[in-house]
Amino acid sequence: MTEKKRGWIKPAVLTLVLATAGGLGVAAAKSNDWGHGDCGRHGGFVHDGKGWFPPGRHTEGKLAFLKAELQIAEGQEEAWNAFADVVRQADQARADMRESRRERRQELLEEQDRPPLDQRMDRHLQNMEQRMTTFRELATAAKTLYAALTPEQQEIADRMMPRVHGRHMRF
Repeated sequence: MTEKKRGWIKPAVLTLVLATAGGLGVAAAKSNDWGHGDCGRHGGFVHDGKGWFPPGRHTEGKLAFLKAELQIAEGQEEAWNAFADVVRQADQARADMRESRRERRQELLEEQDRPPLDQRMDRHLQNMEQRMTTFRELATAAKTLYAALTPEQQEIADRMMPRVHGRHMRF
């Protein structure tokens, strides 16, 4: 076989390998083999309730990990416990709000009718006020805990404490 006739083999094989690998990657992602199949949609959650860390999930494990990393001392337990309690309450409030939205959405699908604008606006304001109250409580507890930490622990907290994402602090 001449050099000119064999020139097509390498590009064809490379194309076949890349197409196969790409197809396998897409299939693995869609089947959620890596645990991240739907993370790009809906802020990491899917509507059937099978999300990747929905509110309230793994909270105790996250708190235990953070407490161990910070090496909370005996004199810091009160501030830690206050912070942990507020985190638990905030996660539960987010989970409740999420469930309420899911139920409302289902009701709207069954009724085929949207509530009037004034009712929707009032409900949205009420939800925002609830989020703001929860966030203020969380911020106060986090600041109190942070003040009780040593400078070394504060450095760890700066790296590991939950980040603020839009309307809430995701833990």
